[in-house]
Amino acid sequence: MTTWIQARSTEDEDLWTYLEIGDEGWATRHVDLQGTARTPVTAAALAEVLALRDSADRAAMSAYEQLYGLLAEGCLSRCCLSGLDGCVSAGQA
Repeated sequence: MTTWIQARSTEDEDLWTYLEIGDEGWATRHVDLQGTARTPVTAAALAEVLALRDSADRAAMSAYEQLYGLLAEGCLSRCCLSGLDGCVSAGQA
């Protein structure tokens, strides 16, 4: 089952962050939407990042990061997912 976390940054920035959390607690997808038009500014996926890391050069990785942004790093434990402070919602899809 996939868990999604949605959080909003400060009103000045008007940035919504969505994290897809895999079964092991790692972010597998990271999407940031900004402004009233919800323009995507980050849309990185762990599988793509790992594939580039394992089979491409630094220039390809840099090009990916410039186009899609950086994937959120870190692992969330299950107990952390059940009690996130500051998150708008944490749900299961």
